[in-house]
Amino acid sequence: LLHSLINGESVLNDAVAIVLFSTLTHHMQESEPRLISIGILGHFGLVLLGSVIMGVAAGAMLSWCFSCSNDLTRFPDYEIAGMFLGAYLTFAVTQLFGLSGITALFCFGVVLAHYNWYNLSEPSKVASKVIFGTIAKLAEAGVFVYLGVVAALSLGRFHWHG
Repeated sequence: LLHSLINGESVLNDAVAIVLFSTLTHHMQESEPRLISIGILGHFGLVLLGSVIMGVAAGAMLSWCFSCSNDLTRFPDYEIAGMFLGAYLTFAVTQLFGLSGITALFCFGVVLAHYNWYNLSEPSKVASKVIFGTIAKLAEAGVFVYLGVVAALSLGRFHWHG
C-alpha cells in the first residue's frame, strides 16, 4: 500500500488538478465567478469524495467477486480480463456520473493491489504484474512523447514575457 501511495502520488496530484480545473471551469459561467467560494469548495469536495468512494467500492466489489469464485483460478486469462474490465468500467461509470475517473481508477487499483492479490492464481499474479507494468510504461512513454511533440510544435507560438 505504501509503495502504491508513494509512486501514485504524482497520479493523485494530476487527478486533483483535473478535478480542480473542471470545478473552476464549471463555475466560470456564474454571473460573478470567484476563485474561492463555498460552491466551488463544495463541488470540488463532492467530486473528489465521490470519485474515491466509487473507486474503493468498485475495487472492493471486484475483490469480493474474485474471492467468492473458486473456479476462476483455473483460467488466468479470465482473471486478468476481469481486472481490465473492472478498471475500464470503474473509469467509464465514474466519468459518466461527472466525477473524476482518474481518481476512482487510482483508488480502484490501490484496493485491488491490497485485497485482490491474494485471490489470484499464481500464473495470474505473475502475468498481471508483467502486463500492468508494461502497459504503465507504455502509457507513460506515450504521454511524454505527446507532451514533447506539443511542446516542439508550440515553439514561437506563445510569448510569455510580453
